[in-house]
Amino acid sequence: MRGLRWDGRELRLATDLPEPMPGPGEALVQVRLAGICRTDLEICRGYLGFRGTPGHEWVGEVVDAPTRPALAGARVEAIRVGVRPMPRDERPMVGALPSVDGFYVVVSHSGVTLGPLWGRVAAAEILDGALDPRLAPYRPARFL
Repeated sequence: MRGLRWDGRELRLATDLPEPMPGPGEALVQVRLAGICRTDLEICRGYLGFRGTPGHEWVGEVVDAPTRPALAGARVEAIRVGVRPMPRDERPMVGALPSVDGFYVVVSHSGVTLGPLWGRVAAAEILDGALDPRLAPYRPARFL
């Protein structure tokens, strides 16, 4: 597998990385598009002594999800580059869009810190159909 690696001195393309294996509750996602943001630039300047694969701005396709097989093949339908998506009230928006069958949205500027939670909640709601009550104030229906 290929990937960019930061060793503390230089950024290089590694072509011999081991293929990741998803564990329980995890999914393997093939990255289709990745972007560079300010955090990545700061990492290359020594931010927090980071070593490893930079990048948290990406989209991809689920290629394996052992405990959630219905997610396999899920993909991004549209990409907007250079747009910072935030609802007009500047709060996250998470949930199904009532007027569009099969459409689920997750919009938040804190994707780095809340990304794992958003992913778990979205997967559970989409696959199990049970709404997470913690997200009531953030539903898209608040704008309808």
